[in-house]
Amino acid sequence: MNIALKTRIIERGFRQQDLCRLLDMDPGKLSRIIHGWIEPNEDTKAEIARYLGKAVGELFSEVKRASR
Repeated sequence: MNIALKTRIIERGFRQQDLCRLLDMDPGKLSRIIHGWIEPNEDTKAEIARYLGKAVGELFSEVKRASR
């Protein structure tokens, strides 16, 4: 789960539905992003960060995978 994203939504006084309306995004998609089931593209990350008043790096951290 993306705790930073979930926490910031709450800190800003939004419900997930509110943010979805601003983003013109399906609520299911935002839920999947928050739970880490899908990774949003860079434009979507930037738009989410803008509405939440944070830098992209504060809400989305890179996942480093071990090489095989």
